[in-house]
Amino acid sequence: MTAMRQRTPEEDTGRAGVDSGPFRWEWRWIGYQSPVQLARLGSSWSRPPTRTAEVYLVSANSPHNVKVREGSIEVKRLRRVSGDGLEQWSPSLRTGFPLLPGDWREVLDALGVPASTPEMPVSSIDALCASLPPGVPVRRIDVIKRRSRLVVG
Repeated sequence: MTAMRQRTPEEDTGRAGVDSGPFRWEWRWIGYQSPVQLARLGSSWSRPPTRTAEVYLVSANSPHNVKVREGSIEVKRLRRVSGDGLEQWSPSLRTGFPLLPGDWREVLDALGVPASTPEMPVSSIDALCASLPPGVPVRRIDVIKRRSRLVVG
């Protein structure tokens, strides 16, 4: 696993190392959300909900998360799942396009795909999908996500 990286405001093309901080616990609902479940959470929302368009790459070989949101690619590694479905994630990459060779290897590793060298610069999600080795069990899923963050305890 490589250290999480993201561009700093001062950098146009370079990458900067960033401490990934503590692992994050997340609970996901997909589809219908029961008003009863939402009411049980109380009014501890830390900020108003947001909507984002995101692209996920889902692999049959891996439980990890590779997504593109607002022009940045993010890799999070699933560490464990509690008995009630709470998931603990460790961010390992956040960067923009084009992908550097180390970033490309991190994405492939998170997808459980053997390392390869892309035929072209990986400058977008479309180029990334086109650069995956033939026959890998990776599917692109375009989603609109409503994100609500809350603080418990």
